[in-house]
Amino acid sequence: MDQPQWWEWDLEFTPHIRKRMVQRNFNDIAVREMLDTCRQILPGSEPNRWTVESTYRGSEWHIIVEPDPTSETIVIITAYPIG
Repeated sequence: MDQPQWWEWDLEFTPHIRKRMVQRNFNDIAVREMLDTCRQILPGSEPNRWTVESTYRGSEWHIIVEPDPTSETIVIITAYPIG
């Protein structure tokens, strides 16, 4: 899979994703693992956002990210299991 130029930037976790981590029982390390083992990166439903498809604990997950070229960070918006 070809990775976008921003793929190696540092991660920034929003308050929203922090709340979801508690609710959905995952953490920063799990997000990093999902990003490291992603299957594909697709354009998101909003401009400048991307959907990363991956797996975690045997389930399919989507991680919504927004690269920020000003700070050269990948802002993690949310993550959720599919199905």
